[in-house]
Amino acid sequence: MVAGADGVHSTARWYVCGDVAPTHSGEIGLRGVIPVEKSPELPHPASLHCWCGPGTHVVHYGLDRGELVNLLAVYKPRRLPAWTARSNRMPATRDQALSIFEAYSWDHRILDLVRNIEGDMSFWALADLPRLPRWSRGRVMLLGDAAHAPLPHQGQGAGLAIEDAYALGALIANLGLKDYGPAFEAFENLRKRRAWTVQAYSRVAGRAYKFADDAATRRDASWPSLTRRIGWIHRYRAEEIMPLPPHCGADSPAARAV
Repeated sequence: MVAGADGVHSTARWYVCGDVAPTHSGEIGLRGVIPVEKSPELPHPASLHCWCGPGTHVVHYGLDRGELVNLLAVYKPRRLPAWTARSNRMPATRDQALSIFEAYSWDHRILDLVRNIEGDMSFWALADLPRLPRWSRGRVMLLGDAAHAPLPHQGQGAGLAIEDAYALGALIANLGLKDYGPAFEAFENLRKRRAWTVQAYSRVAGRAYKFADDAATRRDASWPSLTRRIGWIHRYRAEEIMPLPPHCGADSPAARAV
């Protein structure tokens, strides 16, 4: 069998579903990592922070035991740049990035993060996938972004791919490669609802971060209930809901594999 885990611009997806193109959200993102010593004014730089503003938002958090700050800065222009028709990425300079985010009147601490990004920089046209009619064809199964790429606003793209790999591996371990048809069907039944719901919540989050006026006030008032409303995303444990075939007892090798 072939596991088509080759990303949002998947080649395997062409074989499974034909020409299904990612859908641009209208947002442009800038990613980068910054040494923590170059951001001394950040409050608790190793913690997760979300900065919200009209037409723009920033998320940053610590990496490598708090030695680095990982940054995603997003803005939504009135129209997508011309380069997005040809590619999902465009090399950027610090001056270009600073001029864009200065125009949104960002706090100087965020501008300092942009200014101190290490290595090459790029702008990314943010996109996700529409719901595919199927994830498999013959012996080919799509996983991760190839099947259900979300926007980055819940930070779940890689996590969903890892969940997919775990679930498909457990099903194949239970049913065997020769019986791939029922395994593929069970995989899609198990994974589609969660993947599509995370996609929907990611779209909603991207919009909510950029609210202004009264909508922003209502959003800010709702922060205390956020863990209750989206905690299900992070509490998910695939091994707790993996269905076992009828012939597998709790102590069987297949059960232990799940």
